[in-house]
Amino acid sequence: MPTFHLHYEGIVQGIGFRPFVYDSACRRNLKGWVKNSGHGLEIRITANENDAREFYRFIAENAPPHSLITNKSFQKVKDENFDEFRIADSTSGNSAQALLPPDIALCEQCRSEMQNSSNRRRQYAFITCVHCGPRYSIITGLPYDRPQTTMAHLEMCAKCTDEYEKPGELRQHSQTNSCPDCAIPMHLFNSEAEPVSHDAEDIINRCTRGIESGQVIAVKGIGGYLLMADATNEQSINTLRKRKQRPAKPFAVMYPGLEMAKGDAVIRPHHETALKSAESPVVLCERKENPATGLCGEAVAPGLGTVGVMIPYSPLFEWIMANIQRPVIATSANLSGSPIVYKDDQALKYLGNFADYILTFDRDIVIPQDDSVVQFSSRDLRIILRRSRGLAPNYHPHPFKKIRKPVLAAGADLKGAFALADKQKLIVSQFLGNQESYDSQVAFQHTLHHIQNLYSFKPEKILADAHPEYFSRAMAEKIAENEKVELLTVQHHKAHFAAVLAEHGLQESEEILGFIWDGTGYGDDGQIWGGEVFLKSKKSFRRIMHMRYFSHLSGNKMSLEPRLSALSLLRDFSEAETLLRRHFNEKVWNYYQKLADSPPELSTSSMGRFLDGIGCLLGAGTHNTYEAEVAMKLETMARGCNGKNPPYYEFQFENGVINWKPFLSGVLYDLKNGKHPHEIAAGVFHSLASMVYKISDVTGLKRLAFSGGVFQNAVLVNELIKQKPDRVELIFHTRLSPNDENIPFGQLAYDDMFNAGKI
Repeated sequence: MPTFHLHYEGIVQGIGFRPFVYDSACRRNLKGWVKNSGHGLEIRITANENDAREFYRFIAENAPPHSLITNKSFQKVKDENFDEFRIADSTSGNSAQALLPPDIALCEQCRSEMQNSSNRRRQYAFITCVHCGPRYSIITGLPYDRPQTTMAHLEMCAKCTDEYEKPGELRQHSQTNSCPDCAIPMHLFNSEAEPVSHDAEDIINRCTRGIESGQVIAVKGIGGYLLMADATNEQSINTLRKRKQRPAKPFAVMYPGLEMAKGDAVIRPHHETALKSAESPVVLCERKENPATGLCGEAVAPGLGTVGVMIPYSPLFEWIMANIQRPVIATSANLSGSPIVYKDDQALKYLGNFADYILTFDRDIVIPQDDSVVQFSSRDLRIILRRSRGLAPNYHPHPFKKIRKPVLAAGADLKGAFALADKQKLIVSQFLGNQESYDSQVAFQHTLHHIQNLYSFKPEKILADAHPEYFSRAMAEKIAENEKVELLTVQHHKAHFAAVLAEHGLQESEEILGFIWDGTGYGDDGQIWGGEVFLKSKKSFRRIMHMRYFSHLSGNKMSLEPRLSALSLLRDFSEAETLLRRHFNEKVWNYYQKLADSPPELSTSSMGRFLDGIGCLLGAGTHNTYEAEVAMKLETMARGCNGKNPPYYEFQFENGVINWKPFLSGVLYDLKNGKHPHEIAAGVFHSLASMVYKISDVTGLKRLAFSGGVFQNAVLVNELIKQKPDRVELIFHTRLSPNDENIPFGQLAYDDMFNAGKI
């Protein structure tokens, strides 16, 4: 019989593809086999060519949920004879190409089985099927099969084995399959790391009682441990804040289900879709004034008026939340600024400082991942605030046509992430923390080495940020030296601009304006950039405008103390002295006055620092206890403005410099004359959006792209969309975060477009 080989690449493993092919082939009475290989999914069948091609097309067009086919091929091979169609043993090959399946949130069918009193998996904490469960976080090798996961040591019982092997079963070839008869062992420890219980039901009951009585429980999730506490108990929340050294940063809140969440938050259809998705991220929603559950909203997210809503994405969380029936804080188990704890020995060693009990189980996590976080503009535009569990690490389509050899892009420091690319695949890692932290550096290198080992990936070129003092740059230099390959640098904001263009396939387009606004980035002139306007032409990016420079006081301290930004910005405004002086004691005030009188060692054009200064001036705060705290509170103030016509503050354009002094004069005038700070805050973002369109008019360009952490601000994005003239096109990030997590992707994009610069 004529024999044909069908090959599919992409996310084709770990999502029920082989059972789907098996069932489809049997229905057509085809003979042959399907298997996983290091190169993806391979099928061999005997059939006439028309039937074989029809089957090839059918598989591609009807692939299982959560799959992603990036490449496929069809070829005639040497004739063979097969007696049946079967799922063959997997093979590894010399170099893996299959994309890593992301972790998938608990599906509705498994959730239903958990709640069914007659089902043998009722209240089973590790129920999964081919459509849900851990994937990326437990993979130790490719192709994806149970022996190459951290469940390799767990034997399936007879019933689970039968499900695994039986055609048509929901769990046919489900690599994470288990049940209460062959359960993943659970353990509960006290804060001294002493065992308390090994019985699943007893553990859940103890955890439930603990949370209800105000205790903090550390619970192992899919990508790491979470700290859980009663979100309706202010004392419990404050205890958690004290232990985590997290005085004000908002906590995410897990609800048993959407209906309860709707009593506390404004959940619109796009929020609901995101929460029910396979990624199941934390979704920022507007908090209701009188929460139905008794949620301590201000304690959960001080000064923000929002709540980060999540629903149980693992069966263990589903069981806990079904028992407790109230909103619960669910925050990464770590000291503020450090990466999430994900190893069991680390949990027992360190988490007793945060939690009264520690719930763990015998399925190791290979790769740490925080929960992904998203919010939406009022026009339903998704803004990714953190790209991690469920969203990482794959990226498709692969937009870089000129890449021929393996390239590693090391990213930046504040939002650590990396990217690996070759001709076939593109991997953009999850968020890996602030690389100023040693623990985050360890997590970064661990994840990088793991993915390199999975794919036998040896870079032949390294890309890094141009900042000479970044850890990511130093690490890139070391790798380049060890591997004896070239190291190239990309300026930070050019990487941002390249990232948003490549995300939309606009690398070859001519004349697009790029508004790149963030907190900090090392500029080509050695100054701190962050309020830039670039022009993309066919051959280059050119910085055509920037915010007027102001003194960058006290180095990195300026990002921690918005009062320093206000002081620097308002240095020439005598009327602002009384507004600012109250934020400093006499000694500190005099010190900074002398510093401001001296020629600046560094200057900045940062829009992030500009908004920090405005926030301080309007009363949003003087210090950031977490990144962008004052800017976020300024956003909340603007959201609280009920007026339909916010004030307008003028910028002036002078030889490529955006002069903000008239803007500040207007803000100070309105403050002096009693205008409400919320109204002024709304005017700030209204005026920034207006400024964007004035620059568009001045240049005559109508295609506008936006990147940088400032564009995480939903109020600003809403204003840009609201004011958009008909013939203007707005280009935002939707699949990557606007913040520095997109930098490694942008480094690849810039090199692909223009060639990065050698050191």
